[in-house]
Amino acid sequence: MDINQKLYEQKHQYFVCSIFKRACLIRLVNYLIFLATLMLISSCNQTVNNGNEGSTPLKSIKIGIFLPTNHTDPLVRKKATRYLKAAKLAIDDLRPINLELILYETDGLQEDIILKAQEAINNDIDIAVGTMVDEETMVLSSFLKNSGIKLFSFSDQSSYLGKNTFHMAIGKVNLAEQILSYLMDIGYQKFLILEGLTDTEVITQNELTKLVHNKKGKIARYLKIKENSESLQIMKTSIETFRSSPEKEAIIILGFPDQNMIFALASLKASLGEDRLERIQVVGLTRWSIEQKLLVEPALEKAWFPFLNKQRFKEFSNRYQKKYGIKPSLESTIAYDSIAAIGALVKTAENNNTRYPFTFSAITNPSGFYGVLGTFRLRKDGLSERLMGVGESLDSQIYILKKPATKF
Repeated sequence: MDINQKLYEQKHQYFVCSIFKRACLIRLVNYLIFLATLMLISSCNQTVNNGNEGSTPLKSIKIGIFLPTNHTDPLVRKKATRYLKAAKLAIDDLRPINLELILYETDGLQEDIILKAQEAINNDIDIAVGTMVDEETMVLSSFLKNSGIKLFSFSDQSSYLGKNTFHMAIGKVNLAEQILSYLMDIGYQKFLILEGLTDTEVITQNELTKLVHNKKGKIARYLKIKENSESLQIMKTSIETFRSSPEKEAIIILGFPDQNMIFALASLKASLGEDRLERIQVVGLTRWSIEQKLLVEPALEKAWFPFLNKQRFKEFSNRYQKKYGIKPSLESTIAYDSIAAIGALVKTAENNNTRYPFTFSAITNPSGFYGVLGTFRLRKDGLSERLMGVGESLDSQIYILKKPATKF
């Protein structure tokens, strides 16, 4: 072999070795990158994939649910159990979104709710829902606020609402506002207010007066109906102001009509005559549509009331009954809607590659959420708004005068 041939073979071997070493180095670097990526994915605990290309799945979201399942009152415990079942059903319906529901059982005492709130904070919950007891909710809201944890409240009280607490209950003011808007849009401007049996769901006199005045309406008189002849006489006397007025008038009833109210209405209708009945409309401001006994009451024939999306509730009720073997309460939809809203916020954050789904702006998005009883949204003052229709009681059935809207 001559010297030139030998030099050629040495150069060739050196070239091949250089290529091999470079290939090995590239493979090593790629392998290290793969390992680093795998470790990053594992550390982030990313388990949610909603199928949208380009979305970033979030970690498992911890939801702390506070319910008085240890309360001394068996009725409160029963109600709390129904709320819990509805929340668990929502978790199932929202899969594969990775939501973890953690129950914190309370007994209605302030000391207990503080301990449970601290336990939840130590467990690094991402958001909280509950409780039904007003006193508990006030303490819970205040305690979580310092930790920056948002609360979707099941309570009927709304005095403690702020930037961290949102009212999920079907708002009494919201119900009244929508039915009043409907009445005034079709020409009713003057109202006789009758208050009978009331509870925490009933709008107060001051709240109702403010709504009517803001809409340029007029309250002719505000009467509390009692079981005595004096009360009935006052009501009949007040109706005389309606007789001489050319305006379209409505009798607004606060709360669910008790026997005193029904007797008063029956007496009133008898004294007015058919001609006046055509111009005076009886209106309820609460959810009469869920009380079948009210629909068959002759004194409430042709009465109007807020009408929620019953088809959606029927679908929810069927799933609930299939899973648990019992019927759900209407109030338990609040728990379902709270979890459903959380699921929607998580999914939106994933689609937008946002790491924290529970920002104030996201929660108060004007478009709202689609719930069991229809579309609702959470306002910046912490109150909720639900889109409702208007129903009429006629021949023991509900006739829809105005369908609930699906979008704000």
